[in-house]
Amino acid sequence: MASPVLNVSIAIAVVAATTVLCRVLNWVWLRPKKLEKHLRKQGFHGNSYRFLYGDTKEHISTLMATRSNPIPISHDVPSRTTPFLCNSASLSAITVKEHFSGQDQHQG
Repeated sequence: MASPVLNVSIAIAVVAATTVLCRVLNWVWLRPKKLEKHLRKQGFHGNSYRFLYGDTKEHISTLMATRSNPIPISHDVPSRTTPFLCNSASLSAITVKEHFSGQDQHQG
């Protein structure tokens, strides 16, 4: 028969492990998905949240596609060095512009 101290220790360990697991789940999955939902509701459409690797595949593929072409005469350095970021920024800028222009039409 186990001693009461051992039973209490096991119970405390189980509660602590469950608490840590819930906090990690909230930090890793629930909070990012909730933020994504709120941003989409406000009109910001981007790539959906993906645990651990995120946009790594798209980032590498756009970087390799850009580097496979010769450097253009225009010397557009940002689009050459960080094409994924430039594409994301241009898409977000269009979305933000549409979002704010939609608000201005309702106010005026």
